[in-house]
Amino acid sequence: MRATARALAGDQQPGAAADELLKFLAGNPASALRVANACAALGALDHAFAILDGYYFNAGKWAAVAPAAGDADRISQPLFLPPMKPAWKERRFGELLRRIGLEDYWRESGATPDFRTS
Repeated sequence: MRATARALAGDQQPGAAADELLKFLAGNPASALRVANACAALGALDHAFAILDGYYFNAGKWAAVAPAAGDADRISQPLFLPPMKPAWKERRFGELLRRIGLEDYWRESGATPDFRTS
Protein backbone atom coordinates (compact mmCIF):
# COMPACT_ATOMS: atom_id res chain seq x y z
CA MET A 1 0.00 0.00 0.00
CA ARG A 2 3.06 2.27 0.16
CA ALA A 3 2.82 2.65 -3.60
CA THR A 4 -0.71 3.97 -3.21
CA ALA A 5 0.36 6.49 -0.60
CA ARG A 6 3.28 7.63 -2.74
CA ALA A 7 1.03 8.04 -5.78
CA LEU A 8 -1.61 9.97 -3.84
CA ALA A 9 1.16 12.22 -2.50
CA GLY A 10 2.42 12.81 -6.04
CA ASP A 11 5.70 10.93 -5.55
CA GLN A 12 4.84 8.07 -7.91
CA GLN A 13 2.75 7.71 -11.06
CA PRO A 14 -0.72 6.26 -10.34
CA GLY A 15 -0.34 3.67 -13.10
CA ALA A 16 2.90 2.37 -11.63
CA ALA A 17 1.30 2.21 -8.19
CA ALA A 18 -1.65 0.26 -9.60
CA ASP A 19 0.77 -2.18 -11.25
CA GLU A 20 2.45 -2.76 -7.88
CA LEU A 21 -0.94 -3.33 -6.26
CA LEU A 22 -1.89 -5.93 -8.85
CA LYS A 23 1.39 -7.77 -8.33
CA PHE A 24 0.69 -7.77 -4.59
CA LEU A 25 -2.86 -9.03 -5.18
CA ALA A 26 -1.62 -11.94 -7.27
CA GLY A 27 0.12 -13.34 -4.19
CA ASN A 28 -2.42 -12.12 -1.63
CA PRO A 29 -5.95 -12.82 -2.91
CA ALA A 30 -7.52 -12.14 0.50
CA SER A 31 -6.61 -8.47 0.03
CA ALA A 32 -8.91 -8.10 -2.99
CA LEU A 33 -11.22 -5.45 -1.56
CA ARG A 34 -8.35 -3.38 -0.16
CA VAL A 35 -6.60 -3.47 -3.52
CA ALA A 36 -9.83 -2.62 -5.37
CA ASN A 37 -10.28 0.37 -3.04
CA ALA A 38 -6.72 1.52 -3.64
CA CYS A 39 -7.08 1.15 -7.41
CA ALA A 40 -10.27 3.22 -7.32
CA ALA A 41 -8.56 5.92 -5.27
CA LEU A 42 -5.78 6.04 -7.87
CA GLY A 43 -8.28 6.36 -10.70
CA ALA A 44 -7.47 2.86 -12.00
CA LEU A 45 -11.17 2.01 -12.25
CA ASP A 46 -10.78 -0.70 -14.88
CA HIS A 47 -8.52 -2.59 -12.48
CA ALA A 48 -10.88 -1.96 -9.56
CA PHE A 49 -13.89 -3.30 -11.43
CA ALA A 50 -11.96 -6.32 -12.74
CA ILE A 51 -11.03 -7.21 -9.15
CA LEU A 52 -14.63 -6.74 -8.01
CA ASP A 53 -15.87 -9.01 -10.81
CA GLY A 54 -13.49 -11.67 -9.57
CA TYR A 55 -14.42 -11.16 -5.92
CA TYR A 56 -18.21 -11.06 -6.28
CA PHE A 57 -18.80 -13.23 -9.35
CA ASN A 58 -15.76 -15.51 -9.57
CA ALA A 59 -15.26 -14.14 -13.08
CA GLY A 60 -12.52 -12.79 -15.27
CA LYS A 61 -8.81 -12.34 -14.68
CA TRP A 62 -9.23 -12.04 -10.90
CA ALA A 63 -11.63 -14.97 -10.38
CA ALA A 64 -9.09 -16.48 -7.98
CA VAL A 65 -9.78 -13.71 -5.43
CA ALA A 66 -13.35 -14.93 -4.87
CA PRO A 67 -13.86 -16.08 -1.27
CA ALA A 68 -13.63 -19.86 -0.93
CA ALA A 69 -16.95 -20.05 0.93
CA GLY A 70 -18.71 -18.00 -1.74
CA ASP A 71 -21.44 -15.57 -0.76
CA ALA A 72 -21.19 -16.51 2.92
CA ASP A 73 -17.80 -14.78 3.04
CA ARG A 74 -18.45 -11.88 0.68
CA ILE A 75 -18.86 -8.43 2.17
CA SER A 76 -19.96 -5.18 0.58
CA GLN A 77 -19.10 -2.51 3.17
CA PRO A 78 -15.71 -1.66 1.53
CA LEU A 79 -17.59 -0.56 -1.59
CA PHE A 80 -18.82 2.46 0.34
CA LEU A 81 -15.56 3.65 1.86
CA PRO A 82 -14.15 7.01 0.67
CA PRO A 83 -11.45 5.51 -1.58
CA MET A 84 -14.21 4.02 -3.77
CA LYS A 85 -15.85 7.41 -4.36
CA PRO A 86 -14.41 7.76 -7.90
CA ALA A 87 -16.33 4.59 -8.84
CA TRP A 88 -19.69 5.61 -7.40
CA LYS A 89 -20.87 7.63 -10.41
CA GLU A 90 -19.75 4.99 -12.90
CA ARG A 91 -22.39 2.97 -14.73
CA ARG A 92 -20.36 -0.12 -13.80
CA PHE A 93 -20.81 0.60 -10.10
CA GLY A 94 -24.58 0.75 -10.46
CA GLU A 95 -24.50 -2.50 -12.41
CA LEU A 96 -22.36 -4.12 -9.70
CA LEU A 97 -24.83 -3.06 -7.00
CA ARG A 98 -27.71 -4.43 -9.05
CA ARG A 99 -25.95 -7.75 -9.67
CA ILE A 100 -25.08 -8.32 -6.01
CA GLY A 101 -28.65 -7.51 -4.97
CA LEU A 102 -28.15 -4.26 -3.09
CA GLU A 103 -30.40 -2.21 -5.37
CA ASP A 104 -33.27 -4.66 -4.75
CA TYR A 105 -32.59 -4.61 -1.02
CA TRP A 106 -32.65 -0.81 -0.83
CA ARG A 107 -35.80 -0.58 -2.97
CA GLU A 108 -37.63 -3.21 -0.89
CA SER A 109 -36.54 -1.73 2.44
CA GLY A 110 -37.15 1.87 1.41
CA ALA A 111 -33.60 2.76 2.48
CA THR A 112 -31.34 5.25 0.77
CA PRO A 113 -27.68 4.32 1.03
CA ASP A 114 -25.43 6.92 2.63
CA PHE A 115 -23.09 7.13 -0.35
CA ARG A 116 -25.95 8.60 -2.40
CA THR A 117 -26.58 11.38 0.07
CA SER A 118 -23.00 12.48 0.73
